[in-house]
Amino acid sequence: MRIPNVLAASAYGPIIVNFRDRYIGARIIKGGYALKGEIEILIKLCEALLSQGAPIGVFGPGANVGTHSLALAQTFDGRVTVHAVEAQ
Repeated sequence: MRIPNVLAASAYGPIIVNFRDRYIGARIIKGGYALKGEIEILIKLCEALLSQGAPIGVFGPGANVGTHSLALAQTFDGRVTVHAVEAQ
């Protein structure tokens, strides 16, 4: 039985996705992004808070594939603390 997970090149770095996933995984494999608009909103929000000197901690319960968590961690390189959990 073949393991359905592959290492994909996302816009924010390598990420493990299920190649059978027709939604998020397929979008990342095809174009490097999934839910780009949501990620851009979170990045703008974090930038606004950082500009005010606020320390930022982001919690992602139900992180699923981890696209948002990876994007924030890579974009802010330690200036934003990211905690992602997927209960599966």
